[in-house]
Amino acid sequence: MSSKTLFLVLTILNTLPILLFHFYPSLDGPSHIYNSNLLREILLHHNESLSQFFTINPNLVPNWSSHFILLLFRFVFSSVVADKIFLLLLALLLPYVVYLIINRFSPENRILAVFALPFVYTYLFGLGFYNYCLGVTVFLGTLFFWLSRNKRLSILNSGILLLLFQISFFTHILIFILTFSSVGLYSLIKLLVHLRNKESIRKPSLEIMLVILIGMPGIYLAWKYLAGWHAPDLGSKLPFNELMKWILDARSLIIHSYSAESNFSRLIFFSAMCLLLYTTIKILLRKEIGTLTANPKKLFFGILSAILLLLYLTFPDASSGGSYISVRINILLYLIFFIWLSMFKYPLAFKRVIVVLILIATVGLSFNNIQRLERYSKQIQRFNEAEKLVTKNSVILPIRNSGGMLDSHFSQYLGWKKPIVVLENFEATTMYYPLIWNPGGIPAVRLGDSVVTNVCLYNQFPAASDDTVSIDYIISWGRDEMNECKNGIMQKVDQYYTLIYSEKDPDLSLYKLKPTK
Repeated sequence: MSSKTLFLVLTILNTLPILLFHFYPSLDGPSHIYNSNLLREILLHHNESLSQFFTINPNLVPNWSSHFILLLFRFVFSSVVADKIFLLLLALLLPYVVYLIINRFSPENRILAVFALPFVYTYLFGLGFYNYCLGVTVFLGTLFFWLSRNKRLSILNSGILLLLFQISFFTHILIFILTFSSVGLYSLIKLLVHLRNKESIRKPSLEIMLVILIGMPGIYLAWKYLAGWHAPDLGSKLPFNELMKWILDARSLIIHSYSAESNFSRLIFFSAMCLLLYTTIKILLRKEIGTLTANPKKLFFGILSAILLLLYLTFPDASSGGSYISVRINILLYLIFFIWLSMFKYPLAFKRVIVVLILIATVGLSFNNIQRLERYSKQIQRFNEAEKLVTKNSVILPIRNSGGMLDSHFSQYLGWKKPIVVLENFEATTMYYPLIWNPGGIPAVRLGDSVVTNVCLYNQFPAASDDTVSIDYIISWGRDEMNECKNGIMQKVDQYYTLIYSEKDPDLSLYKLKPTK
């Protein structure tokens, strides 16, 4: 079997965790699909019931790409199938782009592209951060395109680069910044190589100016977006020891259990160190230091790895525009570092050992992930059963009493098939997504005999308008002890609502508003 065929088979097998579940459980995944459906209803069907609560974000901000891709899929497929196709694209495109890079610039090492397989199911993938996961592929795809095509500064290539920059912006702000900076870095390296070799710098100078010009629309959008940010939270910077431990443990690959999964994720670090050690010894023994700088592409990936490491060690973990920054950079650092290592030559037997180590890590991490997701998958099936009892354009109040890692937004599965208002929509609150709460004020929601503008569970609503709507359904799940707020709501539930669905495993209850007498 050729290395190309083997890689294809392994990449397809790596999609099994997605294919095994009817609903692939993640934290934000249900919210992305739900809001894509809201977009569809508001834009295409002009749903007035939903428009009372939600409106299109007037600002051009990142985190839009996945929503509009899902929206396009929804023209043809159901929500479940659209979500499945999107996740499969994430699982297939990342390894494919990494394979393209290595096959183009170091074809004898194409099988080492298997290191991309475990980076499909990262911690952020488990959290359902669709846009960032897509952005990683966009980042690498843009690098592949520019490194392959920059010798011809044609209108077509410039147009494609412009499109890729805009896609990277609307996918994630960090991805755009790194994509633009990395493309510029490669052009700068080419200029320095020309200077060192005493060659004409006219073409690389024009290339740098062209990159800046092409990047201007994205830079303008990024500037407008970042102007609304507060300064990064310096107190969120992780300790140096913890950051180094995260590199050792390949923290970005650990989703559910640190102790169980780190046993496998460390194999990824070990594999990288084996490649680095072999390369270092070979260069020192043969006194081939010059080979590190002779190839501009090899030099580029090496410098980019060092820059990402510096950012990883110095940047805070959170800002007003997002969190998990250290994990986000950890993913890119590993991928770029592995690509750089793949630019060197290795004995075939040595490469086979590395591939086996990576596959052991991939299988171990996937098996653990599947085991952990089974419980959540059963819980989602119960939400799917409850969804059948909910009518269109109804208003639902979720009450979560669970400490589960992934089930915070499971109530939004109720809105995967029909237009409904779920009074827990973090995307509408953040202003970083296509939909926001109606700035003119949402209707005051009535819980029994009381009008509650800001339900104590979700106090993110804008000021209420003069309209009033009743909460049609209340869905409650989990077995944790209720606080005073939830107890007060449940007293209203017992008085004004009827239990229409109940499931003990997991503990899930759906209540419907009693008819008025």
